[in-house]
Amino acid sequence: MAAKFNFNTIGLFTTDNTRMVAFYRDIMGFETDWNGEDPDVRMQLGNMWLILFPRTAFEQMTGREYSYPCGLNGTVELAFYVPTFSDVDEEYARVTALGAKSVFDALGATHLLYCRPRREPD
Repeated sequence: MAAKFNFNTIGLFTTDNTRMVAFYRDIMGFETDWNGEDPDVRMQLGNMWLILFPRTAFEQMTGREYSYPCGLNGTVELAFYVPTFSDVDEEYARVTALGAKSVFDALGATHLLYCRPRREPD
């Protein structure tokens, strides 16, 4: 069956847009023209888009209260493609050296999946 659509944007509801922009811009390489004040942040890296929006502003906009994870967020994973396992290791070393926090050590190469989880600031 042919795909009728695909993902092009991931939206994250944040508690600190400034920290999140710094992480995704300075460490992960996303570009943005965010002015540091507007609640809506749009970031791009190649054909990937991230939208960051403050949780409080989202609740005000929708007139509803939401519950959010506390501590390490186990509800979402963002996966980035790199060509080889050694590229995964190099990128992991680079982002952790720049301040990204590791969640756990690498999972071995099973079923062609190699995982080096890291934690974003929010």
